[in-house]
Amino acid sequence: MDGSSTGRSAGWDDKGADPACVVCRMVDESSSQNQDLDPASLTIILLVTRETIASNGASRYQVVGEPPLSGHMATSGPHTRFTDFYVPAENLLVISTKATDIIERTFGISAALVGAMATGIMRTALSEALDFARSDTRWGSKSIIHHQSVADKLIDCKMRVNTSRLLTWKAAHDLDNDKLDWRDQLESALHAKIYTSDTAVVCVLDTIKVVGISAYSKKTKFPSLLEDVICYPLFDGGNVGVRRRQLEKIISAKEYAVEPRIRNRL
Repeated sequence: MDGSSTGRSAGWDDKGADPACVVCRMVDESSSQNQDLDPASLTIILLVTRETIASNGASRYQVVGEPPLSGHMATSGPHTRFTDFYVPAENLLVISTKATDIIERTFGISAALVGAMATGIMRTALSEALDFARSDTRWGSKSIIHHQSVADKLIDCKMRVNTSRLLTWKAAHDLDNDKLDWRDQLESALHAKIYTSDTAVVCVLDTIKVVGISAYSKKTKFPSLLEDVICYPLFDGGNVGVRRRQLEKIISAKEYAVEPRIRNRL
């Protein structure tokens, strides 16, 4: 195995996670690759343990660095590199389209979790802005919440929070409903991920506008909330390059129906 990766792959001591599932593409360097070959048929998932890393030696597994992140400061996402790394044959978990199915389901489920994360950020930002708007007059005669422009921002944010909460709840509910087709379950999860993560950025920015220049101070929660929230549309499959493309594939299918298909209503 040769290649690099970023993610929670090094453990807390840079000696590897226990275990890690590594997704790879099979390449035959002795011959040119068939351009008509389905890429899914070349996908494999390998199980890499700390013992596997230790047996390979330091030169074959390296932690290149820990990229500094704007937000989510407690997250470990090192850049790791595998060079002529040997994995025992018994550590081959799955191959070909079965591998891509597992990958799609894994990241389909995690899409709903991002919805919950983004909703939580919005709720915190709204709560902070609401407390400020109720208590601060900005040297006027009344609290700023009584001004239409401020109230409108808070109202919009509350509607976004409720909409995001419902989409996330529906995604989780659908994923638990084994009567639904996987395409319908995935669609609900994608709606939650895309809508809530995009909306959360707008919501946090609007709450910052409510508070004004005071929100720029690191004595408030707003800078860290903004640094965290801008990651959600980008990670776990970017909303533009990955998640919307998944939705595009779903809705462009001939069998796609606006209403979900229930296999068994009993």
